[in-house]
Amino acid sequence: MARILLIDDDELTLDLVGRMLSEMGQDVFPASDGNLGLEVLRSEMIELVITDILMPNKEGIETIREIHLSYPGIRVIAISGGHGAVANSANLFTASKFGAQGVLEKPFTAEQLSQVLRSVLGEGAAPA
Repeated sequence: MARILLIDDDELTLDLVGRMLSEMGQDVFPASDGNLGLEVLRSEMIELVITDILMPNKEGIETIREIHLSYPGIRVIAISGGHGAVANSANLFTASKFGAQGVLEKPFTAEQLSQVLRSVLGEGAAPA
């Protein structure tokens, strides 16, 4: 089981992805923006951050950059969706350039999420 910080400004995404992760046996810490996510990182031992890219207050790229500066051992998966295929691709490409080890385009399935978790955390990290 991994301790995962899930950052997304959309409540439905927080709920759905949080449930997917919980059903995979992961321990999930939700946050509605990058600032709140960084507060969680200061108080909890987190192994992985899954963050949306486009959010108010502190958006995903800025959050990823700060995580890598302050918490270099934490792995990151970037998620993005609903902004058009070209914008999603550009956002996810940028996220990988700033240190995201995995990317997912919304909407995604539990199986796709599980595959990225295994890739980023190791083969036994997320049962399908």
